[in-house]
Amino acid sequence: MKLVEKRSIYIISKPIQYVNATNIPDNSEKDCIILDEFYNADKFCFNIKTISSKWNNVQIIKTRYKALFYILKNKNKYNKLFIDSDYGVILTLFLLFLPQIGLYTYEEGYGSYRIVVENNSFVKKLHTVIYNIIGGKSWIGGNRFTKGMYLYYPEVFKTLVTNNPKKELFKLENDFYVHIRSLSEVKEFYKDIDFNFYCNKKIIIYLTTWIIRDDVKFYLDNYPDHYSILKPHPHIKEQPEIKKLFNEVVDSSIPAEIFLSEISDKCSELIIIHENSTSLIYLKPHKFKEYNYTNKDTFDYNNIRSLIQNR
Repeated sequence: MKLVEKRSIYIISKPIQYVNATNIPDNSEKDCIILDEFYNADKFCFNIKTISSKWNNVQIIKTRYKALFYILKNKNKYNKLFIDSDYGVILTLFLLFLPQIGLYTYEEGYGSYRIVVENNSFVKKLHTVIYNIIGGKSWIGGNRFTKGMYLYYPEVFKTLVTNNPKKELFKLENDFYVHIRSLSEVKEFYKDIDFNFYCNKKIIIYLTTWIIRDDVKFYLDNYPDHYSILKPHPHIKEQPEIKKLFNEVVDSSIPAEIFLSEISDKCSELIIIHENSTSLIYLKPHKFKEYNYTNKDTFDYNNIRSLIQNR
């Protein structure tokens, strides 16, 4: 009887997670699930199928939980699962039925380096209590079923999360910007952009979260002579009305990290409006001005960003 070699399976929630997932040194046969939760997910999946040779199988599935049901149904095919976050009660309940599959998390962004602090609502408090009972911890990578974590900066993680001794920490294989520029399937999304267009321009760019705030107009009005760009979060699928305030709207499926890296080398002035954006953590030091107008606490974000950029 021929022994079937088991595979790894990856769940990808947005384009930047694909970049990070493909930076994991994994010589196994691999399957890829793209979640249909971001703009142009079907096109992104098609590009991977037709261009990338990394995967045995690539498919698009509507939600994370449907992807987990698929893995549960096919659990005998896999011995490793790679996912951006292991945090949550429902996910942990799924993992109870997948004891033979080794779970690994990979870099999600700045969230991979921080302690999760829930708000004080009764529901959130109840969630935290239940999650702790079934074996969860208040950080990504702390789930009882997680064997290890793949990060760009494991030493920074060890500095910030000191009570995670049993988890293996692995460094992602290549420098972030070297790796992202090597991926032909990602290049398909920005191959038609002429970045020379931004040469010597004064630029103001708004990097949104899941919600686009109308009060960004205040910043735009203060810089009337700047070329204004809206870069929606990849999970925003609809074109927002507010786009009329901007000179340009960038395809939300293009990683902000690559767009910022390209224009920051060319423009004469760059102003970035954001709310604790992960893309600025990866961005190499450049001369730019920023407005972080998040409603959330910025201490953890600023601390993590400082540790990474000054390592």
